[in-house]
Amino acid sequence: MPQNGWLVRGATILKVGDRLTQLDINSKNLVYISNGSGTEDSLTLSARDRAGASLDPFNIAISIL
Repeated sequence: MPQNGWLVRGATILKVGDRLTQLDINSKNLVYISNGSGTEDSLTLSARDRAGASLDPFNIAISIL
């Protein structure tokens, strides 16, 4: 989870283990909100489809402007 902000889906702050869907991404239903305490942050995500195929966890770097 981010150290310098929050990942929000709709009105819900996501926590470790929460799920999001491709529809959340496509509909731009996710937003990162900075808590004002840094200039960088990161997320670690993993992915799995309904058939059970998965991706290893991967990092997403966030630059806070």
